[in-house]
Amino acid sequence: NGMVYVRGNRANYDAWAAEGNTGWDAETVNAAYRRMEDFEDGANDYRGAGG
Repeated sequence: NGMVYVRGNRANYDAWAAEGNTGWDAETVNAAYRRMEDFEDGANDYRGAGG
């Protein structure tokens, strides 16, 4: 079993936020991804651990 996902493009997230969708900017969305992840090599600026 496995699960795969692809993160969206930063520009798309930032465009949604610019149109008034609070919380959908790239940095906020990526922070949510990092909180969910449990990357085997440990957390870094892009990946999370322990999620």
